[in-house]
Amino acid sequence: MSFPVVDHAEFEFQIRTAPFKTRRGKIYQVFFFVDAGIVHVARVRGPGQALLDPDKLN
Repeated sequence: MSFPVVDHAEFEFQIRTAPFKTRRGKIYQVFFFVDAGIVHVARVRGPGQALLDPDKLN
């Protein structure tokens, strides 16, 4: 499965994003990166939250 890459030069890692839906139907966005085969979740954004700021990932 392939996930879109967040295109921003300030990120230290190649950040990927994937939407998912809860049982109650709310859509969230998870931001993650893969390092040495291990998936690290950087942030989960809920409905109505502001756009992700690169400074908040460092």
